[in-house]
Amino acid sequence: MAPGTVAVVCGLLLIAATATPPTLFAQSNPPSPAGLRSDRILVKPKMGLDLSAVHASLGTQVLRVFPMIGGLQVVQLPPADR
Repeated sequence: MAPGTVAVVCGLLLIAATATPPTLFAQSNPPSPAGLRSDRILVKPKMGLDLSAVHASLGTQVLRVFPMIGGLQVVQLPPADR
């Protein structure tokens, strides 16, 4: 292939790559992540800190505690309409 031909082919490839609309590759309605909940969060309190007063004032409820993971808590959030 002649040197000029290589430059033309590279130029055409560059134009084709930049002329492709980004929406061609994007999903218009991506699936929601499986297993995720918007009404629960994980909380890891600092060592020795008692969050019971915080949970009571916010209306949250501790569903599960993992003592071997630094007291990690699964916390139920209050309904959004409050």
